[in-house]
Amino acid sequence: MKRRINQTGRLRLTGKHVAISLEEGPPRTADVALDLDGLELPAGARVYIEAYSRVGFQLERFDFGTVSEPVTDQPLVLTRVTSSSPLFRVKVVDVNQHPGRLLAEGDTIAPESPGQACGEDESMLHVDFSDLGELVWRLTYGSGGPLLELDHKVTKDQARNDPVFRALVYPSVFMDILEHAQRLADDPEADWVQAWLKFGRSMARQDPPANGADDELDPEWQQWTAEAVAGFCRAHKLATEAAKIWRRQGE
Repeated sequence: MKRRINQTGRLRLTGKHVAISLEEGPPRTADVALDLDGLELPAGARVYIEAYSRVGFQLERFDFGTVSEPVTDQPLVLTRVTSSSPLFRVKVVDVNQHPGRLLAEGDTIAPESPGQACGEDESMLHVDFSDLGELVWRLTYGSGGPLLELDHKVTKDQARNDPVFRALVYPSVFMDILEHAQRLADDPEADWVQAWLKFGRSMARQDPPANGADDELDPEWQQWTAEAVAGFCRAHKLATEAAKIWRRQGE
């Protein structure tokens, strides 16, 4: 089993440390709840919140006070990030011993407001729409978990309800996420991993292998992942629903 070592010494902030809720307004605002207790960060280190979207490369940065005195009495007002599915990152920066050094960071943090394009079972998956050229989708990963990027030519309704789109895209997405989660299965800081492995367990109807994480999937993990994806497809009748569309198009 290979364990990952943080060579930078930078702390990783996860959902245990940051919770963000989004209100559409107007004005559009974000409430941020931080819990940095126990991380042994300097009391005077500055905390910055960044709202961003890959659509149009939108970014807004907010000074959120210090570790000991964060700005909690007023929400963040978003004026430049107009994406329907913004993401957030949190940075804690040293200003005393090593000015400018990044001490802790959390990235790809999804707000709690509805911004998902998938169905109820996929609500753990944050979705954003951006210009991917002729690429329909891609997955990226941050401390907040997986982010599914869809090309902006795909509508939210298609992403959520189109049977053909769902059948051709989501099984591959689910498999990629489970394979990535397997490689982080022994990482206590990746709290999103356990939620996805639990979901995989419910689809496979069996526990994942107990032989630990590694950079390469062993046959037992490959088999379990395949069973989970097959269960996901059965639960949503993906092939059956897509075939109905294809038959109607052939009439």
